[in-house]
Amino acid sequence: MNATGPALPYPDFPLRPHKNGQWFKSIWNPRTKKSEQFYFGSWHEDPRGECALRGWLSRKDGIRAGVDHLRVTDVPESLSLGELMARFLSHKRQQVSAGDLSKPTLAGYLREVAWFVEFMTPTTPIAGLKPEHFAAYMKHLVEKRKLGRFARKRVRTYVTTFLRYGAQNDWYAMPRTGTDWVAPARQLVANLPDPATVLIHSYEYVNSISIRICCRGTAWYPPCG
Repeated sequence: MNATGPALPYPDFPLRPHKNGQWFKSIWNPRTKKSEQFYFGSWHEDPRGECALRGWLSRKDGIRAGVDHLRVTDVPESLSLGELMARFLSHKRQQVSAGDLSKPTLAGYLREVAWFVEFMTPTTPIAGLKPEHFAAYMKHLVEKRKLGRFARKRVRTYVTTFLRYGAQNDWYAMPRTGTDWVAPARQLVANLPDPATVLIHSYEYVNSISIRICCRGTAWYPPCG
């Protein structure tokens, strides 16, 4: 095995190693007039492509018919982050091909999901994720990546959508993320005056206006003095 992937198990092996670390297959889509890539798990964990080949054989008819649904594939009890990433990003690429997702949004998913999985390590089982994992990643976003409030909120949305995708397909229960994995609160306005001072100033201002109106001798107010 080298940096670009393992050698093919045999010359006519139907899948190829992708540089993202996954086994994949390119299929021509006659509707969109483009090739679409479908992924079948990590070649780091499956260098001989045995699991990937089973995945391809179970899905190829649906893929070629344009009705592929990843739920028909055997899902291991301990689905790893790397395996989920391959399935999720394949799903998002199909959304782009269908015109349901923009390419900039796809780029955001590609970037943030890959960084999250790398931080947690691809072989980590999703069932093993605990609140402390999410707290550590939020700390990483603040201290290492130096992300501001809005950027952290965007990253949280990408990662939560990624994890919710598998949970919505009944592959696992949604991990408990804890109290640190929340959208950053709205930034407080600095240097606000003391509320009591504002109240006093407001009262004095309104009182002075009332006195001036009163002293005009209008029909609504008796003349002063």
